[in-house]
Amino acid sequence: MEEKKIPQGDNAPQIVKKSTEKWKSDNINELTKALVSAQSEMEDVARKTKGYNWKYADLHAVLGATLPHLNKNGIALVQGSNQGVGEFHITTTLMHNSGQWLRTWMKIPIQDLTGQQVGTAVTYGRRYALAAICGITQKDDDGQENSVVQSKPKEKN
Repeated sequence: MEEKKIPQGDNAPQIVKKSTEKWKSDNINELTKALVSAQSEMEDVARKTKGYNWKYADLHAVLGATLPHLNKNGIALVQGSNQGVGEFHITTTLMHNSGQWLRTWMKIPIQDLTGQQVGTAVTYGRRYALAAICGITQKDDDGQENSVVQSKPKEKN
């Protein structure tokens, strides 16, 4: 078996400090019941936006597929961002009318990006974080191109 080399430099694994911030309220039983009900009404998001040579679900579509069902079940959505050194953090919080809440964070690297690219990265993070916390799927628009392994056609003997 061939030994795998550990990436070095910018590709090297990084130690990430575990956040000490709370990610949920002390109790989430009422939020859980409401989220189950909301998710039972949700469908995977439509892929209508064209870009990057394929169709994908934009933020408007993800919000349209989730927010009415969350709100109908007493759940509010709040998404925000804050900036660290060379990165943005997208925060997605679901808050139930009982006062219970659930939160997730997503780190987005932004080194050497223009304002427009930062806006695109924030929108990307909001779409993916919202879809993930609600348990719906969407087409991978930005990551797909980078993750596809191109293979050469096999030669015929």
